Amino acid sequence: MQSFNFKACSPDSGRSRQTVTASHPSQHAQGGNITMTDLMESTEELTRLTAEVERLEDEIHRIANKLNNDGFISRVPAAMIEKEQKKKASFERDQAKLKEKIAAMGS
Repeated sequence: MQSFNFKACSPDSGRSRQTVTASHPSQHAQGGNITMTDLMESTEELTRLTAEVERLEDEIHRIANKLNNDGFISRVPAAMIEKEQKKKASFERDQAKLKEKIAAMGS
């Protein structure tokens, strides 16, 4: 996880007391700052993405259990098995994309 340096403006600085900026090392090198609102939105997005990764993990696990169950395999049509395999592969792709997005947010 990246560390942030927070700077709150003092009341006598001429800027609003509610103005808070966070400098990310990569942005600081470029001379940029992010606002507290940006940081909060980024945190909310990270939370949302992480929850979606976990949801997909649950779905992948559920489908894997089905596909590893001999009783399920023996009683359903081959088309249903193929459909579940495709669904699992799709969830795995989606999960990988989300993990990449989360990793990119940390850099």
